[in-house]
Amino acid sequence: MEPDKLNKWLEVAKQFAGGDFWNDIFEKPGLDQVMGKHPYFRGESESKPPDVRVDILKQAGYLIVLLDIPGMSKSDIELALAGDHLVIKGTAKPLFPHAEVLSTERLQGGFERKIPLPERVTERMDSIRAACHEGLLIVQIPILSVPLKPIKIE
Repeated sequence: MEPDKLNKWLEVAKQFAGGDFWNDIFEKPGLDQVMGKHPYFRGESESKPPDVRVDILKQAGYLIVLLDIPGMSKSDIELALAGDHLVIKGTAKPLFPHAEVLSTERLQGGFERKIPLPERVTERMDSIRAACHEGLLIVQIPILSVPLKPIKIE
């Protein structure tokens, strides 16, 4: 944004807010708690390594959980169902273990992630399917169908 446009926007914002615009924004209750969770506002210069990325889909009575696991094989990961969470543990091994790391954004080393499932699912382990395909772990979990129980209205 151009400095002139930014200054004009700030002037309009100050007139509209009727006071010290930035103090009014940053002195909102709870804002420090929200900002304190972000690495930038905590003074951390480097961000933490990325977590396993997850998508959860629902199709034909199943939850389909997609997990990015680039460079990992099925022997590098463990899956478990713990109540209403899918738990993935594993180790992302470096492709070049003897190279000097200058910058890294990819998942490396040991990890564990507990993924809350948005639906009640079966606990029958023989009906849950998992497969690795081109860096993607696909987990298919049957959704528990709970019959509707009518409620009598008095």
